[in-house]
Amino acid sequence: MAVNSTHPDYGSSLADWSRMRDVMAGEGAVKGAGEKYLPRLDSQSDEEFAAYVKRGSFFNATARTAEAYLGLIFRRPPFLKLPSGGSGVGRSLEEFVNDADMLGTSLTAYAKIVVGDVISLGRAATLVDWEEDAERFSNNPAARMTVLVIAGWVGQAQQQRAASTAAAGAIYEFGVLILSLTMDDHALQVSVAAWAARGLPARLDTTSTAKLLGFAEHDIQILLRTGKLTALGDPAPNAPKWFAAVELIRLAADRDWLTRASRDVSRYWRHKRERSTSGRLRRRSSTVDGNSQAA
Repeated sequence: MAVNSTHPDYGSSLADWSRMRDVMAGEGAVKGAGEKYLPRLDSQSDEEFAAYVKRGSFFNATARTAEAYLGLIFRRPPFLKLPSGGSGVGRSLEEFVNDADMLGTSLTAYAKIVVGDVISLGRAATLVDWEEDAERFSNNPAARMTVLVIAGWVGQAQQQRAASTAAAGAIYEFGVLILSLTMDDHALQVSVAAWAARGLPARLDTTSTAKLLGFAEHDIQILLRTGKLTALGDPAPNAPKWFAAVELIRLAADRDWLTRASRDVSRYWRHKRERSTSGRLRRRSSTVDGNSQAA
């Protein structure tokens, strides 16, 4: 099987998957596609077409419906029955349930993401580097892969081993798996290579994060407040924060992100200085008025 070949299902469904991904992403993605979804009128210039797109309104009923379906499916918390924690398999699966992808995502949260892909795209994929030694399962995290990335495959569906498995679909053992990498995926590859070359752990604390991104340690809290950074595992406000090293390396190579982050940090400290100066002036004015009245 050639490395640039694709599965027939991939070729026939790629356009639909791409369109659905844009719709689920919202108005920004739909408008950003320009003439792909909103044809240009013959007489429109570039400026007129840009204004035409900007005036348009996109009511995303599709994403709202998908979100409602997801809420119905998970209206009750999933019930997980694990082997005894005293066994090696039990301990391994307990770790996997709490962190399914080594990025702090619980198995329940991961399941919601996968089911969301199934609702919106019709299928989802999870790649697991499985080993027969079940006690080492926690060292082989689940890697979610969108159907747009998996371009070709050779493998046969195994027979479902339980009724609960049948609802989730077929289990495949792949002899060959071909991935179609986009620019974003390439950037992720570069980030992973840089992460491996530097010998960094998968998670970095606030001090290491600040050093890697070139900010002061107290600036990390500002970047969290403004949404420029997201900590792993949704920690409490006063809890230690951990960040994914691969994601941080990608951000460190993103000039636009660095510009926006630096602007947010500068704006915060400028406003803080202005408030401090204004407060000192008010206190000084009050002191002068008080002295004048005493005289």
